Amino acid sequence: MKKEKLKLWEIIIIVIAVILLIFMGFTIRKVIILYNLENKIQSYINSENYYIKINNIQRKTTLESYVKDDKYLIKLNNVAENENRTITNYYNGESINTYIESGKDKIAILNSNGLPSKIEIVNWLYNDNIWQLFCMSIISSVKNEQVNGKECYKISNFYPISSLLSEGKVSVYIEKETGLLTKMINYNSSDKTNSITEYEYEFNTVTENNFKEPNIKEYKIQK
Repeated sequence: MKKEKLKLWEIIIIVIAVILLIFMGFTIRKVIILYNLENKIQSYINSENYYIKINNIQRKTTLESYVKDDKYLIKLNNVAENENRTITNYYNGESINTYIESGKDKIAILNSNGLPSKIEIVNWLYNDNIWQLFCMSIISSVKNEQVNGKECYKISNFYPISSLLSEGKVSVYIEKETGLLTKMINYNSSDKTNSITEYEYEFNTVTENNFKEPNIKEYKIQK
């Protein structure tokens, strides 16, 4: 009887050990993937010449940003009630010129002080250390997906991401080759809707022509 109990315990221990080994194998795989993605994006984070386009499908909102050294251009376009509204900020390193177009109305606000919000390259998988990355990998999900023809990882339940966003389940799609965020889906459990945002990037393509401002004569200057 004792021998049978010992054998039973041996089987239980072996099964538990196998389960733990499989679990550790999957977790280590995720740690390696996420760690490599973090390293890949580093070469883009400090870029001083880039273009970003952020498109939120549900809100019908597009945000574009051109960055070249100390010059920024930020353009927000929104469609509401079948009418386009566009706000464009030009920052020349010292002041901001803002151009607003809403329907037939065109307004310009010139030489404003301050610094516009720069749309930066973000490392969405940021963590403080390898131990935090390991802990986040335990609860996260990493799957292979394609987004607009690009090979990506679909990453869900990664704490540093979801903690920065509104309530709901968040999934991000990170391009394998670059580590850049290409798509985000935010599922709101309260109204059971998805908010889908897509991202596009270009590097070292921004020129002075991108900062050419529109004809001021077409706008009403607001002081």
